[in-house]
Amino acid sequence: VKQDLYAETLKIKKGDSALKEYLDLHKEAVEKGTRKHLQPMAKRIAVRAEALSTSIINGLQKAREKLKAARQSLLKALYGSKKTEMENPADADPNNDIAAPKGNTGPIGTTNIKDYSEPGTGTGNTAGDSLAGDMVCLCAGQGSSDGNRQKYCSKTAIATLVDNSDGSANTKSMTNYKALKTECGKLYPTGRQQTTAASLLAASTAVVAKLGNNAYVHTGVVSGADKHTKSRVIFGVHTLNAGNEPKCESNNASPLTQDSMGVCVSYFKRLETENKIPWATHITAAAQDLTVAADIFSQTLSNIAKIDKLSTEMEELLLLPTLISSQNQPQMKQDQVTLHEAQQNKCKNPPNKTAERCAAIDCDYDATIAKCKPKAGTENTAAGEGERTWGKTTDKCKGNPQGECKTTIVSVKGKNANILVLSSRRNWLLRLLLL
Repeated sequence: VKQDLYAETLKIKKGDSALKEYLDLHKEAVEKGTRKHLQPMAKRIAVRAEALSTSIINGLQKAREKLKAARQSLLKALYGSKKTEMENPADADPNNDIAAPKGNTGPIGTTNIKDYSEPGTGTGNTAGDSLAGDMVCLCAGQGSSDGNRQKYCSKTAIATLVDNSDGSANTKSMTNYKALKTECGKLYPTGRQQTTAASLLAASTAVVAKLGNNAYVHTGVVSGADKHTKSRVIFGVHTLNAGNEPKCESNNASPLTQDSMGVCVSYFKRLETENKIPWATHITAAAQDLTVAADIFSQTLSNIAKIDKLSTEMEELLLLPTLISSQNQPQMKQDQVTLHEAQQNKCKNPPNKTAERCAAIDCDYDATIAKCKPKAGTENTAAGEGERTWGKTTDKCKGNPQGECKTTIVSVKGKNANILVLSSRRNWLLRLLLL
């Protein structure tokens, strides 16, 4: 603030008449002695302000880093092992919506989609690797003659979907992912649903909770513990057959009328190998970073409120000189009279109106009217502004700075005379706090 005032003052000295009002507002209004006592208090406020400002800046920086980390985790959940190939450069900024993926190869890197949806291994680009890959398997059928291949995830057909036929799953998965992304944008327009730690975890938990829920008994309930185990970790609709293992293959004109087929993804090998679903793990990591960022933002808002209060404290501090000045003015009590009034009263009605009696009570004698009168020099003094003893420097103060001397107030009327001792200038602040 001091530097800003100095800079503005220099501008005014250079002739900037538009800033004259600024100078009038911020001119030095505190005399040096008082300023000396205010400076330590002002410095403490400044130190607190600087500490809060540093905390706010550092907090916002850390929050931005956490938001960026959360965005990276979400991109990994979306694209999995294909993140580098598919992510758009603009996606790194958490303030941007996820753009259309780049390239021609989609989230499924194999030529046959069943190698992704019903894998023989639990690592790499297989079921659970990415949300995009899993979604393509769930929402588009394999069979070119499957009449339902365009509406497994919609009440009406999504015309832009193509069949996930064997031999070209890598390129068709890109076409189908883009088509599904467009449809999802219709269901959830930008800004309709806020991405928070709670909403991410709720969605992830809801998906995991539905594993094994969409089994369709075709020939008969499967027999054998191993077959039940595989069915319970399948996400999506699939048929059960008493003698066969449930599978996520849909290369048929009517897959849900066949034994051991389904429009689904099997996490059996993934959980058997890694005991986790990669995209769910990345969502959890993103939620953790978002939680930290939210906590930092909350603390930052608290610090901003505190720093706002400091400006009020500084304003109050700058008003102290005026308040101190008013505190040091003599206060007239109901039964207190001025020196002029006291002088008038004592000369008004003495018992014996003679020259000797008038002189005895420090009054002059008016021979023309045979009455006492106030001494010359006191008649025209304004009430309250007569010759008072407060503010006078006593002999013991001679040669010493005026600010170091004590002052007293005298001439009060009443049963109990009151004497107010004013503190020296160095004790003003302490006295003010004790009032």
